[in-house]
Amino acid sequence: KALKKEPEKRYSSAENFSEDIRNYQRGLPVTARSDTFFYRAGKFVKRNGFSVAAAGLVLLAILGGVIATLWQARVAESQRIRAEKRFNDVRKLANSILFKLSPKIEKLSGSTAARKELVTLALEYLDRLSQESSDDLGLRRELASAFEKVGDVQGNPYNQNIGDVKGAIDSYQKALDIRESLHKLDPDDLALQSDLARSYAVLGDVESNGGDYAKAVILYDKALKLREKLYKNDPDNFQVRVDMAKILKSRGLIPFFDGDNKKALEYYNRAREIYEKLHAERPSDDHIVKAYGDIFVEIGEAKGWDGDFKGATASLEKGLELLIPAAKRHPNDQGFQRTLMLGYIKRGGAYEDTEEWDKSVQAYENGLAIAERAAKNDPESFTAKRDVALISRKQAQAMDSKGESRKALERMQESLRLFQELSRSDPNNSEAAYDVENSKNAIAETYLTLKEYDSSLRSYLEAKSGMENVLKKNPKNIYASRTLAYINVGIGKSYQGLAETKDRKENLK
Repeated sequence: KALKKEPEKRYSSAENFSEDIRNYQRGLPVTARSDTFFYRAGKFVKRNGFSVAAAGLVLLAILGGVIATLWQARVAESQRIRAEKRFNDVRKLANSILFKLSPKIEKLSGSTAARKELVTLALEYLDRLSQESSDDLGLRRELASAFEKVGDVQGNPYNQNIGDVKGAIDSYQKALDIRESLHKLDPDDLALQSDLARSYAVLGDVESNGGDYAKAVILYDKALKLREKLYKNDPDNFQVRVDMAKILKSRGLIPFFDGDNKKALEYYNRAREIYEKLHAERPSDDHIVKAYGDIFVEIGEAKGWDGDFKGATASLEKGLELLIPAAKRHPNDQGFQRTLMLGYIKRGGAYEDTEEWDKSVQAYENGLAIAERAAKNDPESFTAKRDVALISRKQAQAMDSKGESRKALERMQESLRLFQELSRSDPNNSEAAYDVENSKNAIAETYLTLKEYDSSLRSYLEAKSGMENVLKKNPKNIYASRTLAYINVGIGKSYQGLAETKDRKENLK
């Protein structure tokens, strides 16, 4: 720069020239070089090599950390996506088992064991998922449905089940607890209200069949209140009306069991009116045909117990007219078959009321054929085996009244053996325990007919002891209380018969 020809490009003074030399010696930028970024940066690096190197290492570490963090985030996101996919896949599988596969097989003959395996597997899946996502309300609803279906297999009294009543109550209660908690969070959810009503009703069914009508009526009334609310909200909805009719029928069972047949008929007739309209709207819907026929059977039974034998006959015949062809159209559907079977049982009872013993025995035989077929096809079903034992005993009692007491006695003893086997398989089942003692009572009555008073007294005393134990476990079992009263009367008749026999022997002497 000092040698430039142009004055404006040379140093303006010796002092400036000297300053540039000093800057050069110190490693600072000089004016003799172009003032570029890289020139100044190079000078800075030469002067501060150690600091720049340290700063570079720090910068590299930061960059490395950022890159590693971004990579880990990407991996975590990928894992989250895969975990979510697995979660949804398992959830989808469980739902397919519960709501697609299980409903398709649950009405088939011999399906009880398979249903148990399926719903238990689905419950395990959903239970595991619920622990991973306890705040997923949809999953909790699915879990409640799973518990309900497990309860159905364990001990729903109106379906084929394995006879585990205690297990059924536990499962139904878990479903109810979940639904009640969800209902509190969203009390206006109509679908949830319907699910909750179903939980109350099915628990009511179990308690009712176990003889605890006080518990059952509370549960049924809660279900009925919800159903009435849903019906009022959407009175033209087909399914809402179906559900309303179902709970009215169930609610009518309580006064019927309590002996208030007129009150029972009020509920039954309300249900019949709904089914009548539903049947008119969909005459080819066999599920409505089945329900419509069944309500006529219930009405007929209540009329019979109320002493209206003519009305009972008309209602029972109307019910069977609907049920027989429907069952023929669904030969492998246990729902249709068992509903018809119950119709035959109640028709047999009505024939007994009018002392038409041959017709009674035949009606029971028709029902027994259905029950035996179900038990053969589904050996795991507690319900099917109980149906066989129950109808056998009822038919035997009709045979006893017909005058075939010795033959009836043999059948009753076989029925007792079946009931004892069922009771041993589920010691917590109060209904099974009641069945055993009631069969002993029936055997005692037959011995009484045969005037074998020693045997009748022995059987009555055994039945009395057993029925008292049933009442200790469940003091609210009205059936057990009534039967115990009959047993005590039978004991008195046996003692009277023994005394009269002794007197006759003394007189003969």
